[in-house]
Amino acid sequence: MTFQEIAHTTALKAYMTMAEAFRIILDRKGMTMRDVAKKGDISQGRVSQILKLAAPPNLTLATIGRLASAVGCEFSIVIHEPRADAIPSDVFLACWEKCGRPTAREDMVK
Repeated sequence: MTFQEIAHTTALKAYMTMAEAFRIILDRKGMTMRDVAKKGDISQGRVSQILKLAAPPNLTLATIGRLASAVGCEFSIVIHEPRADAIPSDVFLACWEKCGRPTAREDMVK
């Protein structure tokens, strides 16, 4: 794989993870895409494209920030060296869902 192919694949995985996180937050907060569009000053069609992975990402940091703010979240970018013992985000999300989406250690299903 070329560097460009790796970068594109990595960006696509990050976008898919971000869209899934937003869908989970919307569900948890009982919000609709219309709510997000109105609060984030983004067209409802664009919100739908982003969250349903219906269009190439082509997102700006400003748009991601508006989406995050609209759902009452903060947005940050973390860059770090990969760790051999890190849990892949898709595995983490699946486990979190299976555990009932706990928000605190005390809420974890045993």
